[in-house]
Amino acid sequence: GTTIKDIQQGSVTEGSNVTFTGASVTGLTFPTSNLTGFFVQDPAGGEYSGMYVVYPATVTVDALALGDIVDVSGQYVEYYDMSEIKATSVTRKSSGTPLAPITVSAADIATGGPKAEAYESVLVKVENVETISANPDGAKDYGEVQVTGNLRVDDLYDYDYAATRNVGDQFNYIIGILNYGFENTKLEPRGNDDLSKK
Repeated sequence: GTTIKDIQQGSVTEGSNVTFTGASVTGLTFPTSNLTGFFVQDPAGGEYSGMYVVYPATVTVDALALGDIVDVSGQYVEYYDMSEIKATSVTRKSSGTPLAPITVSAADIATGGPKAEAYESVLVKVENVETISANPDGAKDYGEVQVTGNLRVDDLYDYDYAATRNVGDQFNYIIGILNYGFENTKLEPRGNDDLSKK
């Protein structure tokens, strides 16, 4: 078998078929183009411990809950600089306790930050941040905000703040999975409970 860290740290050649076992589900399934995606993480946590998994309709996957333990087989690819597994098999082994997020600096994981690559697809937490832009893309509104440290917070999963965002809003913390897309790293809260507004 292969570990998630093996893949994320460059020990596996792109295009290789891989299998990793005992991963914990950190982000539930959502549709993306003609695929379904979800996030998993090595329960040991730390840097390079997260992975994005996608699969087509031809692959049957049981309904997943946060903390479920899964085995994943598929092909490792880099899709627009985002590491992912195109799964040929996802096996739910058991339920489990959802993982706690890793507390990091917002500036460290923002686009170009020194830890952005290391925490790609990892469940993280930033503390004491403030909204500095309610629409960092200007005329094109993609439902994102930018907080302290220039970290973008995206709305891949539904949560109320995405519809009511204002510059100056302050948060005790924001939890989410660090995603990458359209040349930016983005924090993906998984629901209202992942944001604590002051």
